[in-house]
Amino acid sequence: MSAHSEFLALLSGIANVHDGDVPDTPLLPYVLVMGSAQSPSKRALSRDVHGRVERWRTTVVGANQTSAHIICRKVIAALEGARVAGQRVEAVPNVQHIMQDLDVSPPVSYAVLDWRVTLP
Repeated sequence: MSAHSEFLALLSGIANVHDGDVPDTPLLPYVLVMGSAQSPSKRALSRDVHGRVERWRTTVVGANQTSAHIICRKVIAALEGARVAGQRVEAVPNVQHIMQDLDVSPPVSYAVLDWRVTLP
């Protein structure tokens, strides 16, 4: 199982989880997961890669601020310190508040949480 698949599995049962794309009429609440390409985290003097970092951005979306806050707490509880490929998932501090998206109808509330895991 890939690290990305393991990460997605950690979120099962919290809310609807969408991997990379959200349908035109999503059911609220939901979590959008966007993965990134792995990047080297450690290199030897020879430039050989000795570790790599995998990152994810989760966007938690709820019908209102309270809903988004509840789902955020559940996502944090499920991910912080969990294991992916045997390594610890860590939050990347981004200090963002729950915001409201007024460009959709009806408006929704959302928060962005970033995560990383350093793989050998």
